[in-house]
Amino acid sequence: MKKFKGKFLTYVLASALTLPVLYSCGGDDSSDSPTPPPTEEKKDVTVSLSQGSDGMMINPSGQTTEVALNITNADGITPTVTSDADWCRAEIKNGKLSIQAAQNTTTDVRVATLTITVKDVKVTCTVIQSTTVASTETTTPPARLQTEPYVIRLTPKSASDAPFDQEAKMGFSGDDVYIQGLSAGVPEGWVKGKKAQKYIVIPPCNIGKTGQEEIFSSDVSFNGAVFIYDEATGAYVCQEGYSTTITGGVGGGEAYTSATMKKFVEVAVKPATPTCKFEKFMNNMWVININIPLADVNGNPIVASKLSHVVWYEKSGVTSMLTFKKEQYSGLTEDITEIPYGFRAGSDFTEWTIFMNQGIVELGSWTRVGLQTIYRGGNAENKSDIAWSDMSALQNL
Repeated sequence: MKKFKGKFLTYVLASALTLPVLYSCGGDDSSDSPTPPPTEEKKDVTVSLSQGSDGMMINPSGQTTEVALNITNADGITPTVTSDADWCRAEIKNGKLSIQAAQNTTTDVRVATLTITVKDVKVTCTVIQSTTVASTETTTPPARLQTEPYVIRLTPKSASDAPFDQEAKMGFSGDDVYIQGLSAGVPEGWVKGKKAQKYIVIPPCNIGKTGQEEIFSSDVSFNGAVFIYDEATGAYVCQEGYSTTITGGVGGGEAYTSATMKKFVEVAVKPATPTCKFEKFMNNMWVININIPLADVNGNPIVASKLSHVVWYEKSGVTSMLTFKKEQYSGLTEDITEIPYGFRAGSDFTEWTIFMNQGIVELGSWTRVGLQTIYRGGNAENKSDIAWSDMSALQNL
């Protein structure tokens, strides 16, 4: 079979039959069909608020709360807003959602849902008003309050600080809610809030005192928060975060961009390995700087009240567990070997430091010092690996 190629047509000869096959050559199209105009892409209307639309706190009665609205592709259509509660009045003026609440004489917490409509787009916004005034007194829960253990994940506002978990407790008495553990600076402090629908509203209050009593002690103000129950995860979520302030001219405090609180399910796990470093404090004073994670080896949170630690030392090739003697530690009333998490005795024991009062001669005979944690959760005892530190700070003198 032979093929003959022309400029625009190709003929294939097969036996005595010649079949013309036409191929289009792109570049020589002389069609005069008009080019259709481009189809204009339809853009969807979008509506959003400048702050969270679920559980937004509004000002007291008689004061206006204004929230900026972000609306695109509305084609000049004026947005409208309606409220499902008579006590909450809202309107849209100058690109802002303006909210006012009628006088509240019946309940501590009120919840209303606003619906913003632009063309065929509807966006809901849930607002909350609390009439509970800020308290300067610390909160004491009822004596017979039934509480359950929780773990709260706190995300610090400072980008240099990583999120961390803290032990918490929560109990309900009617619509009253009591929570312990919202402040890392005052972990034993309680706050009192109100439950309304899926929301827990905590007004500003005094959460307790910070600082060692023998050095200084200042009140810490909790600046209020709203937690929203997430039925899908079983967690209470504070989407907007919260903060605390140390009063009395001392300054400082805590600031978190978010907080998530979930019930703690206790299981038997191996605690994460701690860290320790033997160092000189000043003059002839020596310390072990320690860091004890409140987590298991997989990073899951564990309960601080069931965690303790012990100190090991190596001397003449023999490894032994250290006993802290009351004769060497003024804050002790008896000798101890195991140290509960968060234990304090004077200034010798803190969450971060253990002073080594055994004397320079004894310490100088040690080769290394170690730290091990013990967790008794889930009706079992599990121990971490031992973290070791050399004694070079002393040996290099």
